Amino acid sequence: LNQRWAGSLAKREEDGDREIAPDEVAHLVDEMPDLGTPPRGLERFFYGLQRAWWVLVPALLGLLVWSGYLYDKKVIKGGFWQIPSQEELFLYMRLPEGTDVEVTSETLALFEEPLLPIPEGARMQTQAFGYQGFIRIEFDDELLASHYPLLYRELLTEQADKTGGSGIFIRGFSSQPYMKGTFGGAGLNSLIKITGYNSKTLMELANDTLARTERNRRVRNARITTSSGFRSSDQEEAVIRLRRDKLAEHDLGVVQVVGHIRRMLGVDTPWRMFVDGEREQIQLIYEDSESIQYGDLADRVILSPSGEKVRIGDLVSIDLERSPGDITRDNQRYSVQVNWEYVGTERMRSSYLKDILAGIELPYGYTAEESERQFFTPEEEEELTLMVVLAAVFIFMILAALFESISLPILVMLSLPMALVGVVVLFWLTSSDFDSSARIGLVLLFGIVVNNAILLVSRFRHEAESILRLKLGGEPAKSRSLLPGLTKQLGGSDLGIFPPAERVDLLRRAVARGTRIKLRSILLTTGTTLVGLLPLLLFRDDTEGRDIWVNLALSSTGGLASSLVLILLMVPVLYTLFVRLGWDARVMYGVRVGSAFGIAIGAFEAWRQITGSFQGEWPSDIAMPVFALGLILALAIYRSVASSVRFGDGWIVGLFYSATAAALHLGIVRGALQFLDEDALETIGERTKNLLEQLATSRGWMEKLIVPETIAMLGAGILLSLLLAAFFQKRSIVQAADLPESTPPVGPPMGPSS
Repeated sequence: LNQRWAGSLAKREEDGDREIAPDEVAHLVDEMPDLGTPPRGLERFFYGLQRAWWVLVPALLGLLVWSGYLYDKKVIKGGFWQIPSQEELFLYMRLPEGTDVEVTSETLALFEEPLLPIPEGARMQTQAFGYQGFIRIEFDDELLASHYPLLYRELLTEQADKTGGSGIFIRGFSSQPYMKGTFGGAGLNSLIKITGYNSKTLMELANDTLARTERNRRVRNARITTSSGFRSSDQEEAVIRLRRDKLAEHDLGVVQVVGHIRRMLGVDTPWRMFVDGEREQIQLIYEDSESIQYGDLADRVILSPSGEKVRIGDLVSIDLERSPGDITRDNQRYSVQVNWEYVGTERMRSSYLKDILAGIELPYGYTAEESERQFFTPEEEEELTLMVVLAAVFIFMILAALFESISLPILVMLSLPMALVGVVVLFWLTSSDFDSSARIGLVLLFGIVVNNAILLVSRFRHEAESILRLKLGGEPAKSRSLLPGLTKQLGGSDLGIFPPAERVDLLRRAVARGTRIKLRSILLTTGTTLVGLLPLLLFRDDTEGRDIWVNLALSSTGGLASSLVLILLMVPVLYTLFVRLGWDARVMYGVRVGSAFGIAIGAFEAWRQITGSFQGEWPSDIAMPVFALGLILALAIYRSVASSVRFGDGWIVGLFYSATAAALHLGIVRGALQFLDEDALETIGERTKNLLEQLATSRGWMEKLIVPETIAMLGAGILLSLLLAAFFQKRSIVQAADLPESTPPVGPPMGPSS
């Protein structure tokens, strides 16, 4: 109504054309609070809610921690590709490498012939590429209830049993897939990846784990593989072991027997010699070396030095053993996978897999972890994470400009984790995959849930301004403006001019009244959005796999439902706490110290990255929590001398703290390099890190915090805190002697200096 265009439209009295004065507009529009009567009804409930912050805040923290645990341990993670449908028939075939594509196509035709003619309503697609090929058969809804799907699966399985020298995988219309030949773990739903530096020890661990899994009756197709795709998982190799006692009896040497066997198999080592004046490569083999089988070796003979014919089978033993199809190393560590098909629900599968992991006794330097069925690739993870983070950053920037504040946008942004609680719980209860579509739903969710928090915070400030006008009269917003002719946005923090007991009561009244007024708007907007999303959940079609709109609706619905409850309960409480903390000069001093410290750390890191100086791990995420801990210790000591602190003191402390930590880190690294060569330093650092990792095995978060240089910095931070505390304590004694007998109450002054 204060806009110019609205003057001729609305600012008129009923019996005349005179415009209504601005002060009359405010009087007619704003309903001033009644401070003489105690809160009633909903206002009384929200008033009392603010007094129970010591219960609600820990409960919220516990809820957030629990939801984080659910997301990490219970929620199924998915990538961009959806779970394949079990209501289609899919056959994958792999022939020996080098097989001509025409042979592959002819072999697939043998699978097609028993299925012909294809009835109306079914579609069969066949494709051959190189030595691989697949057949996909889809059915319309009418045929799904007929005998065709199960009949076709039996016909494909029967033909697969007749086809030799190939690997065949058949999926669909069964609780478990058909597998023949050697495959990786792509078709199985449970995988454990074991890594280590010794391949022999690694295989022993894998075999022990495999034996444990096979004891469960729900486990099918358990195997050891070295890859997670449809490559060869393992193969057979012939192992020839010499019987040295028999060699000694017949006076035969190892080289003589091994060379004889290699020539019979046609794998003897070639050498070069001159033939007719030209240098040629020569290899000795027996005439039938290309057709001989390993089983025929035992019946062949070899002449001993005495001319005796000795049977090869009496000198050696030949065994066929399975070995990995390839050798895989990650960061110079060998890796194998133990994978199997678990018949049961997803929760049962996950629980059993975790039991297997917990029972693996790993030597030092070996790891075992779950290898999930579907992953986000690193590129997908980075892009989706960046998308969510940018959405939150843009929201924060807009809020900071809207509220002309930093603390209030932080309060509004706290509504995002409140919404994530519902997202995690709903995906856990429905056993749905948290895939890319769910993350896209988070971006939509973030833009919606902050609206409710914005409505509440804006109303809280409006109610606080109304109380100031009622108590002080006039226009407090103009008197507190930095520039003449402008107005300042007032809020709960401006109630700090009143005595402590009175300002707390006024703040709680403003918050309770604002929540009651905006309650209906929040319920209507959130409720209509939830109702609009329900059809996507109630009438979804699962026959073709998880639809992108279903996961998007799940993330939006769960987040809106939890944010509706938690925002109404927690935002009033948190707003009151934020304002009351702002009234405490000691807390504000700590905030300023922390701000200065963070700015200094960020500036130093940016300069280090640009110039290439001070290379090391100091500014990384390992050291930051330690710096924060040292800063908290410093602030705990400063609380006793808070009455003497000034704004400039906070910046000095923060900058001095940052510079000292940087210098200490540089001194440790440069000093160590002067007395130790690079190899010795690396060895000592690796051994120290290994020892600390062993000590911190039971607490994963300690592995990132406990490293030698950060321990040294923590000690330096504590020492620095003690020195600064002594400095400020001495300064406070000097300043106390100069203070006048009466001092104004603690609180922000009314004027531009605030």
